[in-house]
Amino acid sequence: MPTVLLHVGDFDPSGESIFTAMSQDAAAFVEADRIIKTLAIEPVRVALTADQVAAFNLPTAPAKVTDGRSANWQGGTCQLEALAPDQLAEIVRAEIENRIDFEIFESVVEQEYQDRAELLALPPAGGTT
Repeated sequence: MPTVLLHVGDFDPSGESIFTAMSQDAAAFVEADRIIKTLAIEPVRVALTADQVAAFNLPTAPAKVTDGRSANWQGGTCQLEALAPDQLAEIVRAEIENRIDFEIFESVVEQEYQDRAELLALPPAGGTT
């Protein structure tokens, strides 16, 4: 099962570059540092996307010509701050909830509750029974 990295950032060349660099760096770190070769990174760009800019009718501006990454950028750019905090929270919450198997989650929580109850019933360390 991969580790999922959820990313929110500006919809512009810099924001995309940060997402790409973060994804590559995290994957390289996992590759170099892991003991067994079963872990993976799944980077997900949660916000801000072109579809979200259009759907929420967010203000755009031209890409900065002083940024060399802008040469291949098509269309306008948008700052993450243009999205209302409650909208951003809902987008992130939905992305997280889409990745959770709530049946398994509830089973794990119940097992943890039972484990805690058993541990609390044990006598103190070094004590007599």
